[in-house]
Amino acid sequence: SLAVCCVSCGSGDEHSDRADLSLRGKVKSVTEKQFHAVVSETGDIEKGSFFRTNGEWDFTERFNKKGMFTSISFLDRDGDTISKSLYEYDADGHLATKSFYDPALKMKSMYEYDSRGRVKMVCDYDGDGDLMLATSTEYNDENRIETSTTFNKQGNYLQQSLSQKNKRVFV
Repeated sequence: SLAVCCVSCGSGDEHSDRADLSLRGKVKSVTEKQFHAVVSETGDIEKGSFFRTNGEWDFTERFNKKGMFTSISFLDRDGDTISKSLYEYDADGHLATKSFYDPALKMKSMYEYDSRGRVKMVCDYDGDGDLMLATSTEYNDENRIETSTTFNKQGNYLQQSLSQKNKRVFV
């Protein structure tokens, strides 16, 4: 048996990570730990033995006042952090940086936006701060992605994606 308990209250955020997770109100963090559910002799549901399916970890998600992630931490069975992602936002509320630690800094992505708030450039850096990949994105008048081009740290072209009649074509 598996028991899942979700609690929500109040009105939610219009668009946020918190709202995408169907959480309402001013939830500051969510921690998920996996245990077998056991029904006691009195009929109460109690926490049983710990379990984890392949590829899944316990985690804690933390949110800022606007409901956007500030961190996601993956936990071992004792609740200690084994890896985490940290999120920072610009003054307009757009994701500015996302950093991944395992346990030291492994990768940092930095985002730039155009005047309409659309992602125009993403640069991925390794733990030493060296550029690994850069992806630029251009949009058409209908606000759809026209082209997305990725370069490696030497500036060599790796991939380009073009939009053609609502289909993505990789070149």
